[in-house]
Amino acid sequence: MAVIVYKCPNCGAEIKFNPELQKGKCDFCLSEFTVDEIERLNGLDNQHINKENLEQNYNKEWDNIGEKTRVYSCPRCGAEIVADNTTTATFCCYCHGPVVLSDKFNGEFKPSKVIPFKIDKDKAIENFINWSKKKWFLPSEFSSSKQLEKITGIYIPFWIVDSNVTGQMSARGKKIKTWVSGDYKYTKTDIYNIYREANLTFKNVPSNASSKMDDKIMESIEPYDSREFKEFSIAYLPGFFSEKYDKTKDQVLPLIESKIRLGTNDILRNSINGYSIVDVVGTHENFNKTSCNYALMPVWMMTYSLGGKNYIFAMNGQTGKVFGALPVSKVKIFILFLLVFIIVFLLVFIGGMTI
Repeated sequence: MAVIVYKCPNCGAEIKFNPELQKGKCDFCLSEFTVDEIERLNGLDNQHINKENLEQNYNKEWDNIGEKTRVYSCPRCGAEIVADNTTTATFCCYCHGPVVLSDKFNGEFKPSKVIPFKIDKDKAIENFINWSKKKWFLPSEFSSSKQLEKITGIYIPFWIVDSNVTGQMSARGKKIKTWVSGDYKYTKTDIYNIYREANLTFKNVPSNASSKMDDKIMESIEPYDSREFKEFSIAYLPGFFSEKYDKTKDQVLPLIESKIRLGTNDILRNSINGYSIVDVVGTHENFNKTSCNYALMPVWMMTYSLGGKNYIFAMNGQTGKVFGALPVSKVKIFILFLLVFIIVFLLVFIGGMTI
């Protein structure tokens, strides 16, 4: 199996992508390289990965590993790296070096776009600590050093859709006027037939393309700033985990079109103003042209288990937007209940003595 490791030309150590610098950096000699320089130094064509040019190409597999996993050899220490079929970048569990599994970026599985990480691990941990401070009943170990080390940067696969849509909306508007004259109150209602039509273009509408990731969690940390999309390069991956899609665009396209329909109707409805009441009678959307691209998006994730249930914390690796399913400490709730009980008891006891 083909494995990529980017080497520093100055000292031979590994180069990792640094979110703060938006460059590759060697942690040993502190040299910095742009993405173009990394590709040029390593002799890689960004448009096509030629396996014959890779520094390491290992073909060893276990016969009994199963259809859903593959075995790679670490080019540093020779340890075997077991990865499932959707993992595209990982770490060696022995030497902890970053490894990109390049054979999974061929053909249709090569992304066309990527948003690089802008938030590094230290900043992600800082954001998490600030967020968790506001949650009184979180278990103390949820933000312990041991737990914080589990936070992981992952490039999640997304389908990104551009679409041109013609939207139509029919509605009935009412203008209601009320006034008082003498002893009588009058109400006048004017009814209008309303029609709106618009030709709209939606750019970079995302949808999660990994069955491992919960769609609601991924939607909760949107939006991403699509202005920061980069042409895909493997040089952005070292130092992070990465997944490839296992939901086809045909599977997710109906979900994306549903988002676009809602967006179209919101725009048309918001263009109707000046009425006391508006009732939407009917809508229609016609998709004139739709294109779909495969992209990777940055996410920091951490899981926590309590009482047999898993809780997930996720952070947008570009904007820092947070989503968290939170565990509750029964011990903290009990202590709070006990304190309230003691305070109420003392107040009643002291009040009874003073009567």
